[in-house]
Amino acid sequence: MDKRTTVGIDLAKDVFAICVLDAHGAVLDRKVLRRAAFERWAESLSEPCTVAMEACGSAHHWGRFFAARGHTARLLAAEFVVPFLAWHRMRQGWIEERTALLNRVRGLLAEFGLVPGRSPAVLIAAMARIVDEAAAPEPMRAIVQQAREQLAQLDARLVACDMQIQAHARCSPQAERLRALLGVGPITASAVVATVPDATLFRHGRLFGAWLGLTPRQHSTGGKTRLGASSKRGDAYLRGLLVNGARSALQAALRAAPDKATRLQLWMVGLARRCGYQKALVAIANKHARMIWAMLARDERYDPEAWRRHARTQPSDATGMPMPSAVGMS
Repeated sequence: MDKRTTVGIDLAKDVFAICVLDAHGAVLDRKVLRRAAFERWAESLSEPCTVAMEACGSAHHWGRFFAARGHTARLLAAEFVVPFLAWHRMRQGWIEERTALLNRVRGLLAEFGLVPGRSPAVLIAAMARIVDEAAAPEPMRAIVQQAREQLAQLDARLVACDMQIQAHARCSPQAERLRALLGVGPITASAVVATVPDATLFRHGRLFGAWLGLTPRQHSTGGKTRLGASSKRGDAYLRGLLVNGARSALQAALRAAPDKATRLQLWMVGLARRCGYQKALVAIANKHARMIWAMLARDERYDPEAWRRHARTQPSDATGMPMPSAVGMS
């Protein structure tokens, strides 16, 4: 039987979650115990081991408890217990709340015959005008004003959240490397590093793109392969960031003069002409995902001229041109 060497404990008032590891980091046991059962279990630990707990209210009591019985107690700061991914999850939730709030206001205004444009900026401007107009019904003005105050609070939280994420992107060497890729900003780079701490878990970039839901569904029968729409499986937040980044990269490529555009931008423009704008966005996001995987898994930096060294080994696209490679050894 493998020897347990490390015990991780999620402390609470009445319920305690336990994870036991061996010397190789493999999980030997997981359990959730009430307080009395947890005390009996802790007393039964005969062999000395390392006990890791979050530095919360009762952590010092339990630290002394385990230390008195020959174990090594380790109290972890909360920022190391909860990964930085929490900032992105909170940001995602606040964005969803903001969208839901704007949709509710849009439905309310429609009841009074007011139909602003689809853009959030247009709707927000319309909300400001309604509050200032004396002709608008007083109940509606009051509700719209409350919605504006709630919207201002959400916007302030998003700004503060973005500042934390940008600080993480500046401090992370991996995120800093990813930001060199056109269409990958600090928020996307930080989200990738926080969500995928070890890119080598994916054997190649194609699997990483499939995990993000950026590859087409397959409907194969009778020896014929039919590709459908993108699967949209996996992390929707990260996939959305990559698609938005692809939109920014494609817009820059469309604005660039043909004689000054990079090889990757020329490929984007040609792709948009052949497949259409929306399909091109997904394809560009998928390519960005595969580049990101290569940069993280191989510890490489972005190199827009890498295709010159590997032109013969690059697969071709529908036009017969070699697909652009933008990753090279640092």
